[in-house]
Amino acid sequence: MSPEAVVHGGFQSKVFLARARTGRLIVKLIEADHADVVLRERVQVTRQLAEINPSVVGPIVLATEPVVRVDRWHAVCYPYIEGTRPGTRDRGTSRRWPRHSPYSTAHWPR
Repeated sequence: MSPEAVVHGGFQSKVFLARARTGRLIVKLIEADHADVVLRERVQVTRQLAEINPSVVGPIVLATEPVVRVDRWHAVCYPYIEGTRPGTRDRGTSRRWPRHSPYSTAHWPR
């Protein structure tokens, strides 16, 4: 796997676009000091939601689980989704998307 670009990340993570043998991926790195059990539970819930709701982008399993420890980081990979990054508001209304809605789990490059 080789990194291609830095992508907009969250407050506690670094996010990269990477190329693997199977194609492009989003790699999210979270400092291990910040999360462990909570991160694993959150990723597992996202994975379960992705199985029943096609609008949720689930993690890719690395080795035997979706969260892998790399030095002082936890790494989680997601499929890369081609397209433009949506705004923070639904264009049809003035309603903001909830922070943890299915739309906030997808990754778009800047």
